[in-house]
Amino acid sequence: MADRNIRIDVDGTEVPAYLALPEGSGPHPGMLVIEEIFGVNDQIRDVCRRFSSEGYAAISVEHFHRETEPLTPYADREAAGEKMRRLKDADMVAEMRAGVDYLKNLVEVNEDRVGVIGYCLGGTLSYLAAAKMPDLAACVVYYGTAIVNDDLNENTPVAPISLTKDIRCPVLGHFAEKDHAVPLEHVERIKKALSDAAKTHEVFVYEGALHAFFRDTDPNRYHPDAAGLSWRRTLSFLEKNLKR
Repeated sequence: MADRNIRIDVDGTEVPAYLALPEGSGPHPGMLVIEEIFGVNDQIRDVCRRFSSEGYAAISVEHFHRETEPLTPYADREAAGEKMRRLKDADMVAEMRAGVDYLKNLVEVNEDRVGVIGYCLGGTLSYLAAAKMPDLAACVVYYGTAIVNDDLNENTPVAPISLTKDIRCPVLGHFAEKDHAVPLEHVERIKKALSDAAKTHEVFVYEGALHAFFRDTDPNRYHPDAAGLSWRRTLSFLEKNLKR
């Protein structure tokens, strides 16, 4: 496995990103890994490396690159929230597009087998990416906080759930039973939207788990059973949709 910090071109601007490549010449399937509101920190980088160890080329684009300090400690949720509110969906889509295109242009990557996965903010963005990028082959959502969103504004003009009809790839969703940010009523609305639009999907709710249960660097949130089961389900889903 080889990993490194890189910079990718997004409409003439160099944006920092992290890349982890598996061993061998490939071509490998690819994964766009989208961060939480805390930036491309050690935990997100570790997720990229975990994917590379499973045979995926993984990239994570730093969407908070416009901030003086792109990374935010878990304890400073207020600062992280302020940074998140300054993000613009149009910028995020352009950056996600650039990340996917970077993977597709690597000789080590199978350009027809690239998927997306995201956590928290990234879960929302992964759903948005699936709706905006018909060339994606798989989408995994971990507790996307604003897929259902009634607080629209100039930066976020459209709720991702309203774009469900545009999704072309299978969707896998992981949600927590005791999520302060994504109530079960929102999960049911997401499931209904995917069903009504006849999209291939699976959605799981993890009993006893809190928001961010996959974040193994945070003992206040990490739920080993839910994290382990969701990871196994994710690998099985990606094996089916990206490796076969």
